[in-house]
Amino acid sequence: MIKLIQINNILLERWFTLPLETVDGYPLAVGARGADLIYHMTKANLAMGVPDRWSYRYFILCEESREIVGTIGFRTGPIDGFLEVGYRVSPDHAGKGIASEALKELVKISLMSDPQLGFKAKIFSDNISSIRVAQKAGFTLEGLGKDEAYRDSEIYTLTSESALALYDMKISAA
Repeated sequence: MIKLIQINNILLERWFTLPLETVDGYPLAVGARGADLIYHMTKANLAMGVPDRWSYRYFILCEESREIVGTIGFRTGPIDGFLEVGYRVSPDHAGKGIASEALKELVKISLMSDPQLGFKAKIFSDNISSIRVAQKAGFTLEGLGKDEAYRDSEIYTLTSESALALYDMKISAA
């Protein structure tokens, strides 16, 4: 079982400026760090006016080991009705289904906020583990492309309708 803990501005600043070793009393697993990238991505999103709920990532808490084992969140706010997801789990905890479970939970949290949103994951074609995470969470191959560094990538998507059905969610229109 996992739990997602949303990073806020205070945690983000502490994580970036100090060697953050714990979050809410839970130790960070080796390899679950990566503050530089997340800090700059979050600050850029906030500067562009992306709402907090899409800007701040989440720590992934593994309740079994009682430690923070990775992060998950969005690269930007919604674009054309889709949120692009990104995730990372420490090597010591990879291959245990944690990232797939966290991705499903992130999708559920997001749909509770906006049930019309779809989800997208751009994954390097040679990153078989990450492709498997997306597939296990219900994402399907939409197409092929290149990333910013012109590496071959695969684009996986999950529509809101598919996610609501797959995760057996009933959300009433407000």
